[in-house]
Amino acid sequence: MEKIRTLWMTISLKKKLGIFALMLGLVMGFSIIFNILAINFVTDNFKLILDDNTRCNDFEEAMEEESKAFEVYVRDRSEENRAEYERACARTEQGLESQPFDYEKIGSERYARTWNVKNSYENYSGQRDQVLLSESSRRIAEYDFSVPDLTVDNKDENGCPWKRAAGSYGCGLCGSFCLQGNGGSGS
Repeated sequence: MEKIRTLWMTISLKKKLGIFALMLGLVMGFSIIFNILAINFVTDNFKLILDDNTRCNDFEEAMEEESKAFEVYVRDRSEENRAEYERACARTEQGLESQPFDYEKIGSERYARTWNVKNSYENYSGQRDQVLLSESSRRIAEYDFSVPDLTVDNKDENGCPWKRAAGSYGCGLCGSFCLQGNGGSGS
């Protein structure tokens, strides 16, 4: 320690000021670098939070839009309303798929909540589609054929949609001849 003190006393004042300025510059440089790194860390994490919030908000808005479009479409089955409803459903599904769903990245609590939302939407969409199908079925049963064709898995041997069968007044529920569109002579 004594050697450092003697060395310090032998250095000129000009060199001492130079050493002091150099030390001050190094401290300021390290401080600036540390602050830049800290700010980048904070802003990157803040950006992730904002992006997640935006995705969640977009999904919520899409669900509200889908709900409104569903209500409008159930009340008025026009092609325009159907197209709007399908766009709303696609936007909702896209919003749901954009949610982070990696257990390692989001943790157990958020993973569980996201899983609940995904599972609930899957169940909801199945019920939603059943409501539309049952409404169309009811109207067709009342001989109102203005509704769009039903899209269902055909389980009969002819593959004739029952809407056409009921409309033909002659082939029961897709019996051996379907008069409108599957090989029969239609009206």
